[in-house]
Amino acid sequence: MPEQGVELTDKPHLLTTDELIKLASLFVQEGTRKIRLTGGEPLVRPDVIDVVRELLLPPIYFIYYFSDYLVVI
Repeated sequence: MPEQGVELTDKPHLLTTDELIKLASLFVQEGTRKIRLTGGEPLVRPDVIDVVRELLLPPIYFIYYFSDYLVVI
């Protein structure tokens, strides 16, 4: 992380919880079976628990990588 920090994306340019879940659902309908969240950024979202809860619904394999650890649910 640079000492001066990084420029964050303005909230209107981020996906809402509903948009993120809808996008994941569309991928699942097209055959996607694994969804990966990587880096620390997903954990910064205030809705991360809601997003992960929705992504845990079958037939999805939920995978999250962070700090050289792998979590597969």
